[in-house]
Amino acid sequence: MCIKPFNKQLLIILITAALIISTASIEAVVNIKSKDFYEVYLKINQTAEFKEFINYMLMIYIAEISLPVVISVYIFFTIQKYGINNIAKLVFGGMIFTKLGNIIIKLQFNSFFYYAFIILYTVLFISMIKKYRQDKDGIKDYVKVTQL
Repeated sequence: MCIKPFNKQLLIILITAALIISTASIEAVVNIKSKDFYEVYLKINQTAEFKEFINYMLMIYIAEISLPVVISVYIFFTIQKYGINNIAKLVFGGMIFTKLGNIIIKLQFNSFFYYAFIILYTVLFISMIKKYRQDKDGIKDYVKVTQL
């Protein structure tokens, strides 16, 4: 059984996005359950209640998963008919690169999720910007970059 290149790219993007969403979900649960994280939040906001802390964590969670969800939905509905055009690669690649930079700037070296997000967003970035070519038979394949 041979997987077409676009289907393979679709699978890689969807699986990576699902892993990012799963990792963000686990991180949100861990942070909500953490007493230390809640105490830090109370130091910043002295008048805050636990409900506000939960709302804050849900906002962070929604912001964290919005990019993989948007990319997954767009790619899922358009890849078979249009492929991934250069504008989508530029826009989504830029968004992923910016998100990756934002994650790296956080410098949370003691967190497993920090490293997991760096790896997953790097895989998503690479799989998003891969080039494909179409040969004379109409079969799309990976472009192999070679130096002369």
